[in-house]
Amino acid sequence: MASSTITNGTRKPYKVLVVGGSYAGLSASLNLLDLCHGKAPRFLPDTPAPSQKIPVEITVVDERDGFLHLISTPLAHASDEFAPKAWAKYEDVAALKAPGVRHLHGSVVSVDCAKKSAVIAKAGSQEQFEEAYDFLIAGSGLRRAWPVVPQSLDKASYLAEVGSHIQKIKDSAREGVVVIGGGTWGSS
Repeated sequence: MASSTITNGTRKPYKVLVVGGSYAGLSASLNLLDLCHGKAPRFLPDTPAPSQKIPVEITVVDERDGFLHLISTPLAHASDEFAPKAWAKYEDVAALKAPGVRHLHGSVVSVDCAKKSAVIAKAGSQEQFEEAYDFLIAGSGLRRAWPVVPQSLDKASYLAEVGSHIQKIKDSAREGVVVIGGGTWGSS
């Protein structure tokens, strides 16, 4: 069966605003992109591909300049070699280089569901702007405190933050280190 295209009555693609660029936001974005392009979702490859395509523009807003692999933070806090691998700048993530996908480095300040628009504060400045959307995906997740998760919003600051922590561990190791607990952190 030939694929057809679903439109919104105009030549413009549907605009999807994704709040949050961690696991939920990126998973939703990439699966939606696949489905709209008439492909099976990348995380469920055995799912039949849709027969129709939908033109879409996906904008991911996140306060960080990259994806932090949160589950790996115990290792990132202890290894100079691994720490840089735990943070991938969005501009370096191949899947996010697809046409119709962009990342905004900032924070959503407010959402007006009636107007279908959000106010976004650009990272590192006082600038705010309005972004219109047709659909909103809220994947902002939760916030954990240091040292569970680094608090930095860009990769360079993150590397300095974890580097300082790693150095403290190395300095303390001369005297001996005691690990208390066998949970995620203790066993890692």
